[in-house]
Amino acid sequence: MLGEAEYVARLDEKLAEELAEYREGWVVEELADIVEVIEAIAAARGLTWTEFEALREAKGRERGGFPARLLLVSSEEQPQT
Repeated sequence: MLGEAEYVARLDEKLAEELAEYREGWVVEELADIVEVIEAIAAARGLTWTEFEALREAKGRERGGFPARLLLVSSEEQPQT
């Protein structure tokens, strides 16, 4: 049985693997595997899926989301002159 830190590290590796598989063929079914790994990571970090979704939705309300097809390139503050 893996310890907590090693388990999360392995899940992080699995997430990278699943993302790579998705990017190889852009197969939508691979997204289900990605979400499954994300759910396991959230649980390992003490969040229920409901809590994770609430966090995701709050972040979307605060910072915007992808439905408008807008993509933030940088969030660095520019120095005032």
